[in-house]
Amino acid sequence: MIKSLIISTGYGGGAGRACLRLHKGLQEHPNVTSKVLIGQFLPKEAMDDVYPVNNTKLELLLRRRYTKLIAASTLRGRPNTEQTFLNPRTGYAIHRHPLVKEADIINLHWTTRFLDHRSFFANVDKPIVWTLHDMNPFSGGYPYDKDFPIDAYQDLIKANLEYQIQAMKDVKNLTVVTLCKWMYDLSKASSLFGRFRHELIPNSLDVDTFQPVDSAATRQRLGLPVDKKILLFVASYLSHKRKGFQHLVAALEILRDRMPVNDICLAVVGSGNLSALPEGYEIIELGHITEERGMAEIYGAADMFIIPSEQDNLPNTVVESLSTGTPVTGFAVGGIPDMVNAPELGLLAPRIDAGELATAIEKMLHTDFDREHIRASAIRRYSPKVQANAYHDLFADMLK
Repeated sequence: MIKSLIISTGYGGGAGRACLRLHKGLQEHPNVTSKVLIGQFLPKEAMDDVYPVNNTKLELLLRRRYTKLIAASTLRGRPNTEQTFLNPRTGYAIHRHPLVKEADIINLHWTTRFLDHRSFFANVDKPIVWTLHDMNPFSGGYPYDKDFPIDAYQDLIKANLEYQIQAMKDVKNLTVVTLCKWMYDLSKASSLFGRFRHELIPNSLDVDTFQPVDSAATRQRLGLPVDKKILLFVASYLSHKRKGFQHLVAALEILRDRMPVNDICLAVVGSGNLSALPEGYEIIELGHITEERGMAEIYGAADMFIIPSEQDNLPNTVVESLSTGTPVTGFAVGGIPDMVNAPELGLLAPRIDAGELATAIEKMLHTDFDREHIRASAIRRYSPKVQANAYHDLFADMLK
C-alpha cells in the first residue's frame, strides 16, 4: 500500500478543488492511501484525511501573518497585479510535520506562500511529484505571463529562480505532472524543471455530480428562460483581464450586428460589472455559486459554455461543462484545445479575436450537439478512476 501525501496551500479555488478531487479518487484506489496537508484551518464540512499544518488557529494565523509580511516587504514599490506572486521563502516548516515523515511519496500542488523551498528540499528525502496548476513554480514568481508586468519584477524573478535552483540542486527523484501539453512544454523548457521527468495527467472531476439534467425542468426551477438559447460565462471576477470578459462583450456586439439576438440569453456566474454588455440580449446575473451540484445544474441547463480566456491551464469549468454534456467555445489557448479536441465537443476560435469568437458562437447556435457523446468523452478522459490509476502507476514507478 502506497502512502501518499498531497500538499496544497488551501482547498479553495480551482487548484484547491482539483487536488481534493484527486485525493478523493486516490482514497478509492485499492493500493493507495491519501492524506492532504494544507496551510489553512479546516471548515466543519472538510473531507476525511485533510489536515491543517498547525494545530491551533492562533499558530496558523501567526505563520500566515509572518509569510504575508515577507511577501509584502519583497513586493513593496512594485506595480499591483491581480496575480499571486510566488515567494519561495515562507514561515512554514512543512518538513517537520508528522504526515510528511510518514508518507512514502509527496505530491505538491499549488503551494504558493506555503512551501519554504530551502527547508523543505533540504530535509525531505522522498520521491516528490509536483503537479502544476500554473507557471508559478518554475517562472520565478508569476502564475501566468499574460499581462503580467514582468519588466517591473525582472530582478525579483531572477533572484527567485536562483534561490529555487540552489534549494533544489540535490533533488533527484522528482517528477513534474502537468495537466496539458502547453504547460508540459513550458515546464520542460524552464531552467528550474527542465532536468526532471515530466508526465501529463489531466485533472478529474466528480462525474456523478456533473451530469446532464432535464433542461426544461431545470430552467423553470432556476428561473431561466425555457424558450431561448442560453450562453453561459463563468469567472470568479469579471475584472480579471486574463479571463477575457472584454472579448465576450466585443463578440456579442459583433454577433448582434449579424443576427437577431432577442432569443439569446447570457447567464453570468461570478461577480463584476455587467454594464458593458450590449443591449438586445437577456442578461441573467447568477452571482457566486460555490455548491457543485448547483453549478452542475446551470451547466446542464445552458446551450453552450463560453470561455474567452486569454491564457489558462486546464480550466475546471471546461471539464465541468463537458461532463454535463454542454459544448464549449472559446479561444484555442493553453490547455483548452486538449479538452475541446473535436468539433463534436464544441468550436474554438484559432486566435484571440472577438470576430472569430462571434463566428464560433454563431456556428454553435446552429449546430445540434450530441450531449450524450460529449459526456461520454468527458467520462472517458476525466473520471476520478482514470486520474487515480495514472497517479498510482507513477507513484509505484518512482518508488521502485
